[in-house]
Amino acid sequence: MLTYVAIAIVIVVYAVAFRIPLRRRKTVEKKAAQSWSGMILTGASFAALFIGMPRRIEVFGSGWYVGPSIVAGIASVLTVAGAVFIVWSQRTLGKQWSFSARVVEGHQLITQGPYGVVRNPIYASLALLLISLGMTFATPLRVCVALVLYVTGALMRIRAEEELMHTTFGDQWEEYRRRVPALIPFL
Repeated sequence: MLTYVAIAIVIVVYAVAFRIPLRRRKTVEKKAAQSWSGMILTGASFAALFIGMPRRIEVFGSGWYVGPSIVAGIASVLTVAGAVFIVWSQRTLGKQWSFSARVVEGHQLITQGPYGVVRNPIYASLALLLISLGMTFATPLRVCVALVLYVTGALMRIRAEEELMHTTFGDQWEEYRRRVPALIPFL
């Protein structure tokens, strides 16, 4: 029973977290085009969870060293935490949020809310969701491979975005960068 509840939690949270809010377009002043290669790699990391997957899916138990109930519980907690952090991050950015790395007219440096914990909370959240999805459907080995791809892609994208932020905000950005970690809280 817990397995079905955990699967339902995962599906509902993903649906809520990844809805794309409608908003008016703003004039784009600067873009970081090279960030798309990082986005492609992070997308590939999610696909890597399912490569080599057997026809019969063993949910919450394929190769994990603890029981399926424990894996289901941990995956559910990670899913909810990741989704809450993503939604909080998107709402904090408001109209500045976008899939592409860009600066819009009137862009402000956001340093409060989740951005006071890490500079890139959406990428941190996606890592939690990747792990929870992997715990739900993949083996530990596939999760490790996916994490390597994800971290590589996320760091590529972070580098491109942070160059854009440095160019736009200068000393204000540098002070924020020194004070708040990039991806892992409290590191």
